[in-house]
Amino acid sequence: MKKEDIDQITKTNPFKVPEAYFENFSTQLMSSLPDVVKEEPQEVKLWQKMKPWVYMAAMFIGMTLMIKIFIGDTASMEKGVLASKDLSISEIDEFYAYYQNQFDTQDLHESLFFDEDF
Repeated sequence: MKKEDIDQITKTNPFKVPEAYFENFSTQLMSSLPDVVKEEPQEVKLWQKMKPWVYMAAMFIGMTLMIKIFIGDTASMEKGVLASKDLSISEIDEFYAYYQNQFDTQDLHESLFFDEDF
């Protein structure tokens, strides 16, 4: 292509607007759109407002209970340790002797190995 052809192409606008297009544009556009119907906003109920707060409170209560269960009550554990320290050796020996006399070794083996429910 020659340079003259390129200059002529750049000077001319290939797009053309029809006559009186923008004079009637807004009326044509508004007539083509559907009528807008305003919807009344729905009333928000009290439960819908309170639901996030109730769920958050339940979550914190659950976390507190889980911490108490998993960590445990250390005071009661310490009381158990202290209670076992208060026992004398003779009392502990009497405890084991009592339970040892309750079961004969043969009875124990039979109950463990021949139990039908087990």
